[in-house]
Amino acid sequence: MARLDDNPRRMLEQIFHFSSTTLVSSLIVLFQGIIALKLVEPSVYGVWSSVALILDYGIFFHLGLIHGMERAIPYFRGMNKDSEAYKISETVKYNLILLIIAGALITLAVACLFGGAWRSELRIGIASAIAASLLFLGTQYYIALMKVTQRFKQVGYVQLVQAAAMLACLVLIWRWKFYGFCMRAIISAALGLCFAAGLAKDENRARFDWKTTRYLIKTGVPLMFISAVCIVLFSFDRLIILGFLGTTMVGYYGICMALLRMVNLFQTVVGQVYSPVMSNVYGATHSPSSLLTYVVKSSLISFLMTLAASVVLYFFIPYFVMRFLPKYAYGIAAAKISLLTGLLISLMVGPSWFLQTIMRQMEQFVVMAMTSVAMVAVSIYLLARGYDLTGVAWGIAVGYALNLAGLWVYVYIFCRREKNKRAHNIHETYAS
Repeated sequence: MARLDDNPRRMLEQIFHFSSTTLVSSLIVLFQGIIALKLVEPSVYGVWSSVALILDYGIFFHLGLIHGMERAIPYFRGMNKDSEAYKISETVKYNLILLIIAGALITLAVACLFGGAWRSELRIGIASAIAASLLFLGTQYYIALMKVTQRFKQVGYVQLVQAAAMLACLVLIWRWKFYGFCMRAIISAALGLCFAAGLAKDENRARFDWKTTRYLIKTGVPLMFISAVCIVLFSFDRLIILGFLGTTMVGYYGICMALLRMVNLFQTVVGQVYSPVMSNVYGATHSPSSLLTYVVKSSLISFLMTLAASVVLYFFIPYFVMRFLPKYAYGIAAAKISLLTGLLISLMVGPSWFLQTIMRQMEQFVVMAMTSVAMVAVSIYLLARGYDLTGVAWGIAVGYALNLAGLWVYVYIFCRREKNKRAHNIHETYAS
């Protein structure tokens, strides 16, 4: 049985190294983002931030193949089926090459046929965001290979290279403003792909297998769907502000986006470290209860790391913004509220990965859908009451609080039901 290393000390070391490199890269991204905010007007940044939503959703162009791969490889290795694990990586590689080529051709065709209907700024922005998304598909494949073999240091190095590229590309934003953002997206994505390919040392052939492809899509699409819903939830604030307040307000909200991304990196890192181990253990035991220890530990570690960062940022951000970004001071109050949202999200990492590991995405979606309605309703209500950015921030926080409560309640009910069922089966066995 090919079990991954779940030693608590070594997992904490992985979290420390991975979170350190991720934090440094995030600080670089934050720093360059602040400089970029100073280089352009809020209206320009608001247009790019709106176009950049394509980057958020473009990571799902793989049709669930990578999500299926990340879950299936450690799962099959837990069952001591290494040959199946190798076949999965080879099949994913083949299909991603096809998808990247197809995506590039479709984008080119659409641009030639309908591009004239859009102004050049919007046309180039959309095209560059799609191109960067296609390049990132390849990066995702190599990162997934490194994650399922617990090579998180290398994943962190890839993030550092991409962040450094974004920092170096500030000169493009200084020179060409909006078009500099477009060039930066493509350059950082291309460098990230090249560096990830070199670190992954992938020796797998690109080979097509229909049965494996169908299995990966069947497994990965529900996981991808949940990830897409999470992205939608994470972008609800921008979508609501864009729809009700306009692009300039989206620009002011950039501080909140940067802060939330920073504090969310801790739950992301913890989840990525624990996810392959949970899949591996579940493949070996087929018992959801065997995952509960990881659910609690991952959530606790994520919360404590996020709490420490949030306390510092709560007192530091007002001074920093007033000192270096006075044009964006209007977003300070909403930024403080976003720190509370980050704390709520940090406690969701355990139950979220638990449900995805045991393939209970539909239940997770039901919880998220119900809380999303509350999120939008509260945000719109507070907007109508005149609270603008802070109203949206509070609406998002309320939605995540309900989401958090719903996930933990469901995990408790599910595990209690499984425990009672197991006790009933044991009783029947002894009775017979």
